[in-house]
Amino acid sequence: MRKAIITVCILTLILSSFSMSFAATAGEATGVEQLRFVGTLSHTESLSISSSGKASMLATLIPKSETSIDEVEVTIKLKHTDGTTVLNKTYDAEWSDTYFQFRVTDSKKLTKTGLYTMSVTYKCYKNGSLIETLTGSNSDTY
Repeated sequence: MRKAIITVCILTLILSSFSMSFAATAGEATGVEQLRFVGTLSHTESLSISSSGKASMLATLIPKSETSIDEVEVTIKLKHTDGTTVLNKTYDAEWSDTYFQFRVTDSKKLTKTGLYTMSVTYKCYKNGSLIETLTGSNSDTY
């Protein structure tokens, strides 16, 4: 009986160490431990449509530091589910010292009810060179 208990304990230790090393290898292989962005900490897209059909759009990007990004170019596309493009415009994002972020806001009066999707592309520049391109989206219904 004692031999069986020792054998079970050894097998348990072997199997548990195998699964731990396997998990670490899988995490390294997928790049989970790598940084997600080059100069950006986070970005957020917001689309809010009022009951009267006014679409309010906000796109924000927070840099990792005050010096990691010089300029952000933001393209906002607003589409209806039928494929109609309501807005496709590129902006130079304004820096907000208050919020420590680059911000773009816009609004559009909608004429058709239904689901709208806002797609946002951020192009981030440092010293005139493109360092990263990010995308995000949000949806709302009118």
